[in-house]
Amino acid sequence: VMPLHLLTHVIKDKRMDKFKDMTVEAALQTQATFKTEELVSILGRSSRSFHRWQSNQYSNPMPKPVFAAKSSQNLFDAGQLLAWYKSLPLRRK
Repeated sequence: VMPLHLLTHVIKDKRMDKFKDMTVEAALQTQATFKTEELVSILGRSSRSFHRWQSNQYSNPMPKPVFAAKSSQNLFDAGQLLAWYKSLPLRRK
C-alpha cells in the first residue's frame, strides 16, 4: 500500500535539482513525459515499487510507460501520472 507520507512528499533528491523542493504534484506538471530515473527522484521510490504499483491488484494502478525500454529510459505520460497521483492512496481490489 502507498505510504501516506508520499501524498505530501517534498522532493529533496539532489540528483534532480530541477525538482528539488517541489511537491510531487508540482513536479509532475513540469514536463510532458518522465523517464524512470526522474520518477525515482520525484516519488522517492525505486523502479521496483513502480512495477508493484502497476499491478492489477489495485483498482487505481500506476500507469504503465508509454514507451518501454530495458533500462531506466522508460517514458511515462505526465498527464496519466498526475491523474493517478491525485487518486492515491492505492486501493486494493
